[in-house]
Amino acid sequence: APSRRPPYDPSIAPSDPFAGHGGVAPEEPEAAPAPKGPEPEITTDTEYSGEFLRSLREARGIELRDVATRTRIPMHHLRALEEEDYKVLPPAVYTRGFVIELAKTLRLDPESVARSYLRRLRKAVAA
Repeated sequence: APSRRPPYDPSIAPSDPFAGHGGVAPEEPEAAPAPKGPEPEITTDTEYSGEFLRSLREARGIELRDVATRTRIPMHHLRALEEEDYKVLPPAVYTRGFVIELAKTLRLDPESVARSYLRRLRKAVAA
């Protein structure tokens, strides 16, 4: 009924937007880092190396810590992916999952990135 509505509305949306914060505006979130340099070119022949993924992430202004938070991949594994430190990476099935999540975060085709990255991993391990 309309007569009951006015007292209810202020309880869900107080007129003072900072009422729940002790009258203080909430802290501004940290600004995203500025993009660093041009993005590397992506073609159908692009080899998705750790270095390529790092340079793309940096060019897009995405911090490694943000990737870790979004994907829940531990920082040491993300660093190992970018540095191609294969000894630190888990078995290939898990590494593939990490690469797919990283690719999604960077708005890349997950299957292409995983295929290319794991090809590099297999070559390096076989050598």
